[in-house]
Amino acid sequence: MEKTQSPPVGVIQDGVFFGNNTGQLLDMFNICSVEVDRGPQGIFYGKNTTAGLINLTRCAPTRELGVSLEAGYGSFNEFYGRGVVNAPLGDAGGIAISGQYRRTDGILNNVFTKGRAGNSDYRAFNVKLNYDLADWLNADLSYDHIHQTGGGTPVQFGNKLTASILSGGNPALIWPRYNAETGSPDGLKPREINNNLAADQDRLNTNIVSLALKAKTPIGELVSQTSYMSSADTVDQDFDGTCVGAVGCTSVGNPLLAATGSQLLTNRDQTYKQFTQEVRLQGSAANGLVDYIVGAFYYDHKDHAAPEHQPGHRPVLGRKCPQLVVLRQHRHQPHRHDQDLRRGAQHLRNEGLQHPVHPARHDPACPAHR
Repeated sequence: MEKTQSPPVGVIQDGVFFGNNTGQLLDMFNICSVEVDRGPQGIFYGKNTTAGLINLTRCAPTRELGVSLEAGYGSFNEFYGRGVVNAPLGDAGGIAISGQYRRTDGILNNVFTKGRAGNSDYRAFNVKLNYDLADWLNADLSYDHIHQTGGGTPVQFGNKLTASILSGGNPALIWPRYNAETGSPDGLKPREINNNLAADQDRLNTNIVSLALKAKTPIGELVSQTSYMSSADTVDQDFDGTCVGAVGCTSVGNPLLAATGSQLLTNRDQTYKQFTQEVRLQGSAANGLVDYIVGAFYYDHKDHAAPEHQPGHRPVLGRKCPQLVVLRQHRHQPHRHDQDLRRGAQHLRNEGLQHPVHPARHDPACPAHR
């Protein structure tokens, strides 16, 4: 379950931290900067950054009237379109509205349905507003909506090692249509599947709202970053990799699933909600010889997953994991020599509740330390 896994590489978009694996592979554009930091980065960015951090920043509204459009077409009937509209909000701010659409028929051929498989339909929308509330106070408000549907990642029935073991080293004697290149008893070639296409579907909906306030003070810049993320996805998958059970199917069936009639169809619904609040003060002293940053970060999330393919299914996981991180950075550069001293402190508080489907699958949702 991706949402119950803690990613080793943190992803931050416009100051918003993505706390789970699902949704990190973003299809983004209008990017102004990409920062890649080698891990660990836990002192300054909290948990889930043991291997490093990717910090993405999209371009702020230009505060001038302008339009940017882009479109393209490629193989497998792939089409994409992107656009950004900028407009001023008086003399004190600006707004940027952007969106993109991308679709493809998929790169796989389904020999049972005689059609393409692995299709995808992706739509994203963003509104970004930047406004100077005062000479010393700036506000940046952003809203994102992402909607994606498609055919998921269909499973190809075939594995050379498994076929060799089950057949005693000569799979062609057991399965006359056996393909030695793919290990498929049904004779499937590369990029071919034999699934019941209706069983492979996925759907994702994500909404993100964030507000950043930046205030100039006599002792440095005070920043407040508040964000809320809500995501829901459904994945239906034909895990047996065959069309067994459908009218007209000629598959030999998956021998590893003989007990289930060579059928394994799964349905997984997941929801994820996340709230973060960060406050930090950063500045310099001693004529720029000392840079400092002091702040606190609060992270609270709840996820829920229910695999409906299991009889008498119930929620697998419902957890709430607040986290508080206190950070401090001190950098001293006398006479501009390359000396960098950093100190940090971190306080984490996690609370967890888990209801496993089977005791053997129990895994603490919120360990004491990460």
